[in-house]
Amino acid sequence: MKKFYKTAESGTAPGGFVVSLQNCINEERIAGVVGWGKVMGCIASLIAAELVAPGRVKRTIHLGGAAHIVYRVGEVHGRHTERAQRVADLLSAADSSKVTTNLWGERWSKLVINAMRNGLSAATGLSGNQRDLSEHPRDVSIRLGGQAVRVGQALGFQLEKLQVMDAETLARA
Repeated sequence: MKKFYKTAESGTAPGGFVVSLQNCINEERIAGVVGWGKVMGCIASLIAAELVAPGRVKRTIHLGGAAHIVYRVGEVHGRHTERAQRVADLLSAADSSKVTTNLWGERWSKLVINAMRNGLSAATGLSGNQRDLSEHPRDVSIRLGGQAVRVGQALGFQLEKLQVMDAETLARA
């Protein structure tokens, strides 16, 4: 494993960088391989999809646009940079995109939504709509979301709007 890290570090071009586009907080781990100056993050916000059969994924929400920006690209230091803009411009070919100066808050906000939904669907076998329309799973989802918001706030993150709800409203729910 150690050899991989050394190879990855030495194989990164002088102007190259790594963009993490996952539903996790991976930047620190990536920085351990390539260095903090070569790391950016990207959040895919509200790009709902479901695995409907082996090898078959169905997108369950329309493309974003002016009302909802899907890809949010950010530097770990929180400044708007030319390279972040280049990545956002590339991603705009797939869906709406922007540069964010709040990568960590955007990441945690996405984590809140996933904490409310994904594990609950996996544990119950309910689809997203079934889960949201069923009273007991919906109650658990709200509690999970409120707890995740409070943890993010305690860590000092500035959370973004959670779909249609303010983070503070969810924390109090």
